[in-house]
Amino acid sequence: MRAERADESPNDKVFRVNEAQNAINSAVRKLSLPRITHHDLRHLFATIGIEAGVDIPDRLTLART
Repeated sequence: MRAERADESPNDKVFRVNEAQNAINSAVRKLSLPRITHHDLRHLFATIGIEAGVDIPDRLTLART
Protein backbone atom coordinates (compact mmCIF):
# COMPACT_ATOMS: atom_id res chain seq x y z
CA MET A 1 0.00 0.00 0.00
CA ARG A 2 2.94 2.35 0.57
CA ALA A 3 3.83 2.11 -3.11
CA GLU A 4 0.40 3.52 -3.96
CA ARG A 5 1.14 6.57 -1.78
CA ALA A 6 4.67 7.55 -2.69
CA ASP A 7 3.92 11.19 -1.85
CA GLU A 8 3.12 10.40 1.82
CA SER A 9 5.49 10.30 4.76
CA PRO A 10 6.82 6.89 5.90
CA ASN A 11 5.23 7.74 9.27
CA ASP A 12 1.72 7.96 7.82
CA LYS A 13 -0.66 5.12 8.52
CA VAL A 14 -0.52 2.28 6.02
CA PHE A 15 -4.20 1.37 6.29
CA ARG A 16 -6.65 4.14 7.07
CA VAL A 17 -9.72 3.41 9.21
CA ASN A 18 -12.16 4.12 6.38
CA GLU A 19 -10.22 1.81 4.06
CA ALA A 20 -10.24 -0.93 6.69
CA GLN A 21 -13.97 -0.47 7.22
CA ASN A 22 -14.61 -0.59 3.48
CA ALA A 23 -12.70 -3.89 3.26
CA ILE A 24 -14.69 -5.30 6.20
CA ASN A 25 -17.97 -4.09 4.66
CA SER A 26 -17.12 -5.75 1.36
CA ALA A 27 -16.24 -9.06 3.05
CA VAL A 28 -19.37 -9.23 5.20
CA ARG A 29 -21.55 -8.29 2.24
CA LYS A 30 -20.04 -11.12 0.15
CA LEU A 31 -20.59 -13.55 3.03
CA SER A 32 -24.09 -12.23 3.83
CA LEU A 33 -23.06 -11.46 7.41
CA PRO A 34 -24.26 -8.57 9.57
CA ARG A 35 -22.13 -5.43 9.47
CA ILE A 36 -19.22 -5.25 11.91
CA THR A 37 -16.66 -2.54 12.57
CA HIS A 38 -12.95 -2.57 13.32
CA HIS A 39 -13.94 -1.59 16.86
CA ASP A 40 -16.07 -4.75 17.12
CA LEU A 41 -12.95 -6.72 16.18
CA ARG A 42 -10.96 -5.01 18.96
CA HIS A 43 -13.63 -6.06 21.46
CA LEU A 44 -13.60 -9.59 20.08
CA PHE A 45 -9.81 -9.72 20.43
CA ALA A 46 -10.04 -8.54 24.05
CA THR A 47 -12.83 -10.96 24.93
CA ILE A 48 -11.08 -13.97 23.45
CA GLY A 49 -7.88 -13.02 25.27
CA ILE A 50 -9.65 -12.68 28.61
CA GLU A 51 -11.50 -15.96 28.11
CA ALA A 52 -8.18 -17.64 27.28
CA GLY A 53 -6.67 -16.35 30.52
CA VAL A 54 -4.40 -13.70 29.05
CA ASP A 55 -3.26 -11.28 31.74
CA ILE A 56 -5.01 -7.89 31.38
CA PRO A 57 -1.77 -5.80 31.19
CA ASP A 58 -0.44 -8.22 28.54
CA ARG A 59 -3.69 -7.96 26.61
CA LEU A 60 -3.55 -4.17 26.70
CA THR A 61 0.02 -4.24 25.39
CA LEU A 62 -1.01 -6.55 22.54
CA ALA A 63 -4.05 -4.43 21.69
CA ARG A 64 -1.89 -1.33 21.22
CA THR A 65 0.52 -2.95 18.77
